[in-house]
Amino acid sequence: MLCSSITTNGTTPQYTAQQDCYLTGSGNGGYVYGNFPVNWGSSRINNIKGAADSAAIFRGNVNYAFLRLATLRGKILRPAGFDALSDYTTAFAAYTQAEYYKRGYVGVFPYYIPGAALDWESFLKTIVQNSYAYLTDGTGITVTDATFKGILSPVKDVSGAIRRKYNFVTNFYKTNYNIDLQRIGNGSR
Repeated sequence: MLCSSITTNGTTPQYTAQQDCYLTGSGNGGYVYGNFPVNWGSSRINNIKGAADSAAIFRGNVNYAFLRLATLRGKILRPAGFDALSDYTTAFAAYTQAEYYKRGYVGVFPYYIPGAALDWESFLKTIVQNSYAYLTDGTGITVTDATFKGILSPVKDVSGAIRRKYNFVTNFYKTNYNIDLQRIGNGSR
């Protein structure tokens, strides 16, 4: 659905803010259907500006949500080869950002090991929402920095596990669907 404005229904600013797109589930009651509403479906699109409303953020959010929807609906299946790139069972000695990076995880997962599905989604989001220059820029960051900046640099990717997963995900989409995820993240048309 193309909507002129989408906000979520909640009680805190985080949940009442305007959204670029929103996935709805399919309920058991028969009255909630799986939808994919997208914001800015009016002349307002000509006025996207500022950090919160930038076209790059909008593009990244919508593409991530679309790819996630395709995954959730079983239209794009996560290949088994991805699951083999990480250990999803062995506990961490310490749940620090440095340990997550060392094991190849790019999201922030406080005190637990993500499953393969969440790990896959985290890579999709990282790639389509960030430029390659940002992902490889290791200046001014440390291994404790929980942003996507420098995620592919030796500062954060000390074991090379993040790069292996990044290459796997980007190559999978290029080979099977002719989708260049990083080109989306770079803002290319």
